[in-house]
Amino acid sequence: MAPASDWEFASQAHIDAAATAFLSLGILAAVHRRQGLTGALFACAAMVKYFPLVLLPTLLRRWDWRLPTALIVTAGLLFIPYAGSGHMFGFLGTHLGNEGYRDGWGFQIVWFFAIFRSLIRAWSHISSSLAG
Repeated sequence: MAPASDWEFASQAHIDAAATAFLSLGILAAVHRRQGLTGALFACAAMVKYFPLVLLPTLLRRWDWRLPTALIVTAGLLFIPYAGSGHMFGFLGTHLGNEGYRDGWGFQIVWFFAIFRSLIRAWSHISSSLAG
């Protein structure tokens, strides 16, 4: 890792370091064709942050069920302590609201079009006032 990311992980106490560690180990396991271990490590990474799940389709091998089976079993085992608590998904609902996904602002493409639309409006007001 780059020194800046090491500093950020250490000084800000980001949980991203744990997700990155599991993700890196999972990719290493995939390189060594250890599909079951890859699934288990990606489940651990997904329990910390859900973004590693985006990489899974690139690692799946046709008709090899070890990775998805290990992923589901490991995730299920990791969820057992939370099953009766009523807080099985923890902070996820609040997080989606805080990050703007619930309102649609968490997606970068939405930001792009909103900013683009604002720039077009501003440009039309400027050009009309200069022309008139």
